[in-house]
Amino acid sequence: MLRPPRTKTRLLIPLALAFAACSSQPEPPASILPPAALEPVIEKLSAFIKHEMESKRLSALSIALVDDKQTVWAAGFGEARPGVPADAATIYRVGSLSKLFTDLAVMQLVERGTLSLDEPVTTRPPWPG
Repeated sequence: MLRPPRTKTRLLIPLALAFAACSSQPEPPASILPPAALEPVIEKLSAFIKHEMESKRLSALSIALVDDKQTVWAAGFGEARPGVPADAATIYRVGSLSKLFTDLAVMQLVERGTLSLDEPVTTRPPWPG
């Protein structure tokens, strides 16, 4: 009976799995509590978020406030999926959000005079000249 040769791949798979298990990144915090000075602002902002979520029928929202390079508050509202509350670490699908950033970038080019909204798209190549 012939045996298949032991390959490096067969030996490396268990090793790779072991390293992957050991090198997992720590979970991001579910929330970051604000400093005491920001608590009145956070209360009003939270009430506003809850009102907007209800009026717009949003199921979940996560928010972070950043001061300079430090996150001073992060929290989640609603349910990320049924029975699972949203938190600061909830990952959302991008959806149509990228269109907003593209629109803003185009309008900034229009404001600078680099681009005209009346110019046909075909006059610009998709790469630098």
